[in-house]
Amino acid sequence: GAILIEARLPFVLLAIFLFLVSLLIAAQRWKIILSSLGIPVRFIDPFRINLVAMMVNNLTPSSRMGGEACRILMLQKRDRIPAKKAALSVFLDRVTDLLAIGCLALIALPALLSIPKIRFQNFRLA
Repeated sequence: GAILIEARLPFVLLAIFLFLVSLLIAAQRWKIILSSLGIPVRFIDPFRINLVAMMVNNLTPSSRMGGEACRILMLQKRDRIPAKKAALSVFLDRVTDLLAIGCLALIALPALLSIPKIRFQNFRLA
């Protein structure tokens, strides 16, 4: 609570805006993957499914896997998509996530390497 009180409102609003943009991009990316697999969906469908999957990820101890299984099941039950195609679409979506994260890591690597080495000579555990 105290940290939020001290947070600068423009940065908080920017963070919320960027988070919402990332949700829209993720939904559009998955929609493109689904379309390429011959699964026609409206933009709102992957957006809603992603929100439900995010909730499952946050409420269950299974980390990412609960939400991914939820995405597959929702496509299968709600939209009558065969399980293999639904699973493939989720897998391809995760692969594109990894590619994006890898690109960001490569971009950030020079900055990371420019940080001076931290010395732990005075650091002791208990």
